Amino acid sequence: MRVRCVKVKRDGRLHDGGASHWFTVGRVYTVLGVLYVPGRPAEYWLASDHQGTPVYSDTTEFEVVCGRLHPSWVVEPIAEGGFHITHRDIVGGFSFEAFFDKQPDAIARFKKVVEELEQSP
Repeated sequence: MRVRCVKVKRDGRLHDGGASHWFTVGRVYTVLGVLYVPGRPAEYWLASDHQGTPVYSDTTEFEVVCGRLHPSWVVEPIAEGGFHITHRDIVGGFSFEAFFDKQPDAIARFKKVVEELEQSP
């Protein structure tokens, strides 16, 4: 699944052009996952422009350019009736804390998933 950035959030507002710390308008991003929590806008999980840092971002900032889901994606139910759809190697075991603490196993796992998703058509 791929999305194109059409708006960026800066200073708490959406802008039709330019870039934010995380994304650039017009650039296409590979979706690493989708998060839905009832009562909140859905969010895409993306590798950002900031050194590929994984971040969640409101779907209203993007348009879908390829809606095909990778065959490795699974649904993980979460609290409050929500769900996370992402690569099977992320569900139930990936630790953002370990990733941001620069633990080699977490970084390697994340990079492997990103590479696999980016290579898909």
